[in-house]
Amino acid sequence: MPESTVRHDYDEFKSKFEKNIKAAREMEFPPTKKAQQNCMTSQPKNPMLAARQEADKKKLQKACDRYIMQEAKTEFEKYRKGGNPWHPNVSKTMFWM
Repeated sequence: MPESTVRHDYDEFKSKFEKNIKAAREMEFPPTKKAQQNCMTSQPKNPMLAARQEADKKKLQKACDRYIMQEAKTEFEKYRKGGNPWHPNVSKTMFWM
């Protein structure tokens, strides 16, 4: 899979996931009128809302990590031949780092 497609799919997944968790959060904590009008005035943030936003950030990161690992596993399995993913020219070579 070309990198641009992988990146596009990842960005699309992340965007949809962010929209879903934001919609769920706004159902529980509806935005205030000033926030809806995009006022730049400083207002104290509800502590429960701040905690929810932090939890949502962590949830998003975990979902993105799972998505990337699943894509990597799919890509790895696509080229795997008989248990050794390396080309036959280097499959018997030990690499030291």
